[in-house]
Amino acid sequence: MTNIPELIPHIDIEATLRFTVAQAGLVGDVDQASEWVVVGSVLMVQQAATMALHGVGADLPVMAGPGELVARVTDPDILEQPFTVMLKPHEFRAFDKIVDARNRFMHPKPDRPALAISAVVEGLVVCAKLVRHLVVTQPVSQAVSALDARAELARLLGLYDDAVQFLTDGLSG
Repeated sequence: MTNIPELIPHIDIEATLRFTVAQAGLVGDVDQASEWVVVGSVLMVQQAATMALHGVGADLPVMAGPGELVARVTDPDILEQPFTVMLKPHEFRAFDKIVDARNRFMHPKPDRPALAISAVVEGLVVCAKLVRHLVVTQPVSQAVSALDARAELARLLGLYDDAVQFLTDGLSG
């Protein structure tokens, strides 16, 4: 276990949000845009969780995966209230599903079918909830506590929400 403060200044969650929103706008028109939305969504959760955990001085495994990071930011013994993110069991399952989709894309096998974005929409919503809580609603990290940084991240999360809603509507209609 190690504390990784040297990595924190290099986390650019704003760039990840911009990339993910841009990819969401390409779903249906560009091959693999759905997969990149999933990758970006998981990455922004990892970034937000890492910043929050760093903000409270929590030690992290060197290779902490997204599930481990989410487990830590939802544990009030690690990230005290009001910073703890409260997730319901179905939200944990939805997040696990989106991580699995990310892993399937990043480690392809020839016999796997392409990602159906409809299978992970709930996970995209959970990603937004996690990021919004950790960097806008209850930021622990000094890196995002400035009002201008929080305002821009909130704006980008609004665009992300709109993109997820558009994908949801497009898939059901």
